[in-house]
Amino acid sequence: MPDPRFFKRLGPFRVSDIVSWTGATKPSTDPDRKILDLADLSNAGSDDLCYLSSPKHVRIAKECLAGFCLTTEYLKDSAPPESVVLLVEDPQGAFSVVADAFYTDHQSSLSNVERRSNGALVHPDARIGEDVQIDPGAIINAGAQIGARSHIG
Repeated sequence: MPDPRFFKRLGPFRVSDIVSWTGATKPSTDPDRKILDLADLSNAGSDDLCYLSSPKHVRIAKECLAGFCLTTEYLKDSAPPESVVLLVEDPQGAFSVVADAFYTDHQSSLSNVERRSNGALVHPDARIGEDVQIDPGAIINAGAQIGARSHIG
């Protein structure tokens, strides 16, 4: 858990929020079910979200108690046994988007940030040119100037 002197935990958030921010497939669970916190595979509990992005971590995942797990189609059968599986292309990137929502530093405010349907975060003071492609998980801060026909990954 991040140091509370520097980060405050927001949330809990609903499964539907996580799906919206990350572009994950909609799981067969109540979309209003709450995710209370984030954790790694070794420390996750039944109300936590973790991620599995590598076959190297399958052994740890099989013993994990996480209630929710971001992972790929390829690794879905290796996800923690009791978890609600949320399928994404890039589990680590999706987890980063969710972590930004759960934990923000005291000097920034997520309330000013536009959450795009693909999980990208764009500050309203950023200047975005025409025909710009912004990929899932990208974060565009205040004062950024993105030229026309750019691709932000």
